[in-house]
Amino acid sequence: MESQERRDSLINNNIRLAISVAQKFSFEEDYESVAMIGLVKAADTFNLDKDIRFATYASRVISNEILMFIRKSKKNLYAISFETIILGTDESPLSIADTLSYEDKEIDKFEKAEGIKELHEAIHSLPDRECKIICLLYGIGENRSYKQKEVAERLGISQSYVSRLEKNILKKMKSKLKNYR
Repeated sequence: MESQERRDSLINNNIRLAISVAQKFSFEEDYESVAMIGLVKAADTFNLDKDIRFATYASRVISNEILMFIRKSKKNLYAISFETIILGTDESPLSIADTLSYEDKEIDKFEKAEGIKELHEAIHSLPDRECKIICLLYGIGENRSYKQKEVAERLGISQSYVSRLEKNILKKMKSKLKNYR
């Protein structure tokens, strides 16, 4: 008999054995599937030269395959997803994602406050004229922000010059800001 035919014959004639071994562990479909994988492995690795029956060999291979599956399943049993409910009632469940998003919001507030502080320091480290231009254009320390034309009139310069100064000042500030995004 050809080796492929022998392999197929061993598998087909021992399907009930595989199911029987699987049912010793559980009647779940997963175990039966894993048992079939074990049966195929047994058929692929069985050595006719050894003085052992295929059923005995296959039972051991199938059992080992199921035990490996159980070990892997136990490792994954403790895996928690972000949707895992950790607290709450049916009306207001609290998942891990909810707690993380809360923490992220607090961190975002802190980072934003730090960014504003850093921005103010960069603005106030500019020469007086440049600081005044930025403060007027962006309404910093003012009741409102002013248009380039209004700033130009206040400082006695042209609107196009204010525009060029603004671009240069912003470039300078960008290089001063460490966490520019």
